[in-house]
Amino acid sequence: AAISAIKQHAESGELTELSSRAHKLAGVSASLGANGMSDVCCRIEQNIASAQPGAVPALIDELELRFALTRTEMNRLSRSDD
Repeated sequence: AAISAIKQHAESGELTELSSRAHKLAGVSASLGANGMSDVCCRIEQNIASAQPGAVPALIDELELRFALTRTEMNRLSRSDD
């Protein structure tokens, strides 16, 4: 839901809300050890803060990829605990 909200805010040009959502997801991701996701979220924030939102769509694509990889790894780790 967080990534879809980020995409929606990007598509509608709501950069303040987009930055806020990216910031929140960066914190949650870092807390879970998903440093790749956190890094991408921080780069989204930085691009918006520096008035360079043109790179944001590619960063959102990267965020979706990182999320898929993170989810796969978390699933693998949870199965190895059984």
